[in-house]
Amino acid sequence: MLKGKNNNFPSLLALEEPEAHLHPTAIRAISELIQNLPSQTIVTSHSGDFISSVPLTSIRRVYKKNGETFIGRISDNKLEPREINSFEFNIKCNKGSFLFSDYWILVEGESDYLFVSSVLSSLRDKLTNLSYSIITIARFGGSAPYVKIAESLGIIWFLFVDGDDSGKNYIQNAIKASENYNIDEDRIVQLEQKCLEYFLWDSGFSDVFENIVGDKYINALKLKNISNIQDAILETKKIKENKFFIANEIANKIKISNNIPEKFSDLINKINKTLGSI
Repeated sequence: MLKGKNNNFPSLLALEEPEAHLHPTAIRAISELIQNLPSQTIVTSHSGDFISSVPLTSIRRVYKKNGETFIGRISDNKLEPREINSFEFNIKCNKGSFLFSDYWILVEGESDYLFVSSVLSSLRDKLTNLSYSIITIARFGGSAPYVKIAESLGIIWFLFVDGDDSGKNYIQNAIKASENYNIDEDRIVQLEQKCLEYFLWDSGFSDVFENIVGDKYINALKLKNISNIQDAILETKKIKENKFFIANEIANKIKISNNIPEKFSDLINKINKTLGSI
């Protein structure tokens, strides 16, 4: 198109799902080609690969609220440059798929992602049928840019954080960034413990962690009169290296027993209540 002899491009070009039937590498290439066309272009897409290569402020998201159709967009002055850079980097890492979700669950790091995604997957029948994405924010600019972008695009967000100072900062920044009221009650769940592993231990899953380190290690701790067995176990290298297995094991136990830890139950209730009212 760009190298053709006819340079009389239309002033407005509309394309429907140009990514259809293309290889992912070809999708990214055609996205770059479309952005270089000398005309205003409107493109509809269901491809995360395509979206991940589009500038953030060029994205429009069509959504419904209370039976009405809206178009969400991120205004040029909504985000600081560092917030845009952090979010666009996350989009490229995740192929932009979360921009198609109905709601986001924002968590701190990779461990939180593993545990929350495993538990919620095992409890899918207790959640609304709307689609969701779990997004880590610790390495991608914190909570503020995600709250701003979610609200600009008409995506409902929830925040699930630890009980330490970092968790409190994520909450404060989310509230400051939001344009809604009462979000601390409707959208945010904070643990009392310093991290999710400690919360799960206190919620009755200490045996899962103990099985990872083994009886020999535990007996050695007792012989040494270690006062805080919990710390000694949860901070071991074995626990850090087996978080994927631990997350799945705990999720299976929750599904079988139907005994949902309090904070996960709070999160599910907030999700269903909020999404059921819009």
